[in-house]
Amino acid sequence: MDVRSWARELDALLCASERAAGLSGRFLFALDDGRCDVAGLGADVTLVALLAGGTGRRDGSEDGPGDGPEDGPGDGPEDGRVELRIGRHTFRVRTADAARAALAAAEAFLAAAAEAGTGAWRVRELPEGQDIAVGAELERAGVAATPCPRTSGTRRSAPEPGSGSGSGSEPAVDGPTGPGAGPLPGIVEGPGGWAVSVLAPLGRLTVAQARELLPAPADEVRLTPWRGAVVPGFADRGAARARLDALRRAGFVTGTGSPWYGVGACTGRPGCARSLADVRADVRACLQGSAAAGVPAGAAPGPGGLPVYWSGCERRCGRPQGDHVDVVATGDGTYRVTARGTSAPVPSSAELGDTIATARIRATK
Repeated sequence: MDVRSWARELDALLCASERAAGLSGRFLFALDDGRCDVAGLGADVTLVALLAGGTGRRDGSEDGPGDGPEDGPGDGPEDGRVELRIGRHTFRVRTADAARAALAAAEAFLAAAAEAGTGAWRVRELPEGQDIAVGAELERAGVAATPCPRTSGTRRSAPEPGSGSGSGSEPAVDGPTGPGAGPLPGIVEGPGGWAVSVLAPLGRLTVAQARELLPAPADEVRLTPWRGAVVPGFADRGAARARLDALRRAGFVTGTGSPWYGVGACTGRPGCARSLADVRADVRACLQGSAAAGVPAGAAPGPGGLPVYWSGCERRCGRPQGDHVDVVATGDGTYRVTARGTSAPVPSSAELGDTIATARIRATK
């Protein structure tokens, strides 16, 4: 199923909704075509396509009778079913209602956040015991929905309210593994030709870099949830290689051997008032300083090492949902490094890069 139609419809609905204007820029929607490649990214509202006709999911698990709105025999994708997930709630809705259901779920969250009065930006930030009246909001929106148990294949779309963010107790999510997750950087061969996959260092593109993504052979550039871009439509591998080389010269991550591969960071200072450090400047200094000293600072062994994420405060905005090395600013230019619940001592700021690199490798053994 091509979920881009959901994205277009949901975008229009969000723009037209006065209530939706209250959503934080950090509130995330994930639209999954059933392959479960984005259903495990920890979005606040997730839509997952199910097989039409009630025969099961794309991930192979079976649906039971009465799991959702009735589908007649031989229903095609447009008449199929979708699983709507938010917090601990899961509903089945029709494909035609998917975007409206996602909007209703988001508006239900806004009502719950207002009732809680804690300034929650995301579902997982709601206090323990604060429910989200999703069913009532779906009914008000005129969306036929049936509550159901969450099917296998992925974890919950976001930690449940009150579970705590950053406690280290969240279960791992299914999905791509490795520092970058998603498609690896490089050349990708597909049924429609060749594509180029690249990552943006720390998820930020300059204007010059954005221009380097053009011209697009297929008249499109796809930005990914993994802070990268895919340029499809190259007629042969040679043309794709030439573009990949040009993007490497422009500063993109084009292979897993790059020291930037698997390294992420929040906005930090000066963009965030909460941050205790200019984490992006510290990341660059760490990578450049260690490279000059011959130390693979934060560089993981290809896609096998853990990703590392730098945060300016305990809120850890943008951090990965799965296992990763957690680098958190504690003030006065110092950081705490944690991997899979175990803290790694940082003797001095000069040894921070070496500490991170060691944690990324040891945590995978």
